[in-house]
Amino acid sequence: MNTATFYDFTINYHVDEELSNQLLPIAERFLNDETKLTNTWDYKNTYSVDEGLSAEPELNFFVNYILEVSENYLQQRNLKIKDNFKLWVSMFTSEMTIGDEHTSHDHPGALLSGLIYLKTPPGSSKLEFYHPRHTSPAWNKYITETKVSYDTELVCVKDGFRIEVNPKPGLFLFWESWAKHRVPPNQSLKGRTTMVFNVGINDV
Repeated sequence: MNTATFYDFTINYHVDEELSNQLLPIAERFLNDETKLTNTWDYKNTYSVDEGLSAEPELNFFVNYILEVSENYLQQRNLKIKDNFKLWVSMFTSEMTIGDEHTSHDHPGALLSGLIYLKTPPGSSKLEFYHPRHTSPAWNKYITETKVSYDTELVCVKDGFRIEVNPKPGLFLFWESWAKHRVPPNQSLKGRTTMVFNVGINDV
């Protein structure tokens, strides 16, 4: 029998503790600035519908890094932005303490999304993605997911077709924005701190 695979879901990741150490004091300053906090989704964060923290001069280096990663991602997949458009970045920082969570969602309007973990004290929530099979009651009820070759210490597949990411300082994640994901209730007494970003398209 012939087989043809037309769609896939890729999570790009690597660990860069030097980058997270550089970003952490910047994130903490914004999280301690009441004028920057929006507390969207009922936990401490600076989310806004515009470019957010990417407009801050001290984060220019991180914006440029995200744009470089995004352009490489598109090139590797032979994807080309149409003429008269360019990539742009929006960004926010968040801090979750005990009981904070972010229910299942995607990032509409963006092409690519990601985050870098800055602080992950004991009890910090994992990040969970759901394979599209998860929406099928039959698959969830009758099929057990088996071990797969890409299970690692940081990214692995669990029951119910969950793709589970274990937080670690410096872990940089990057995915296509249509992917449904969630952060289950956090159990850390100290703040689980991240810098989150979206990459979208603007007119030139």
